[in-house]
Amino acid sequence: ITLVKWFDIDLTDDACIIKEKWNNTLLVNNNPASNGRYEFTAYAWFKDNMPVGNEQSYSAGDAPTDRLDPNAYYYVMLDTRDGRSLRTCPFHPLVQMMPVSPPRANISVYPNPASAGQPVQVTTNIPVEQLRNAYIDVYSMTGRRMSAQRMSDNVTSVTMPTETGMYVLKVRTATAESTVTVIVN
Repeated sequence: ITLVKWFDIDLTDDACIIKEKWNNTLLVNNNPASNGRYEFTAYAWFKDNMPVGNEQSYSAGDAPTDRLDPNAYYYVMLDTRDGRSLRTCPFHPLVQMMPVSPPRANISVYPNPASAGQPVQVTTNIPVEQLRNAYIDVYSMTGRRMSAQRMSDNVTSVTMPTETGMYVLKVRTATAESTVTVIVN
């Protein structure tokens, strides 16, 4: 007969046995000073009652997009140094859904500072096949769009506004975007 003690999980509690990190990792707090005085020697992680690991931590993967499944139930079976077997209650992870930013495109503007009403050359590293739907927008510092035009090549000429000041030039495609500040004298 094996006696199994169940533990409630509160992932926001500092004295919790399980910690969730980086939206993709669960780890057992093996510090007796903060986990209820337990010293764990063996770990068995489960996801929806299927074994997924036997280390102190369980990771959903190494890629930045790998996340714990917020709809799955996780728990861990633990053996202690004094021979006891413990089990946490099944729980859903508190995965924070973070917005995915589009990749940044490298852009440069020459000349910068630019002359009022004169063209500048905008150079980008965006692959030519992605330029079919690429645009260059010029915004005032108050957020007003001053102009917009399509890009057709990695180097595009853009006429700057006739008023002096600072402007934000934004290059955007379906998969990338980037901005650069241009000073107009």
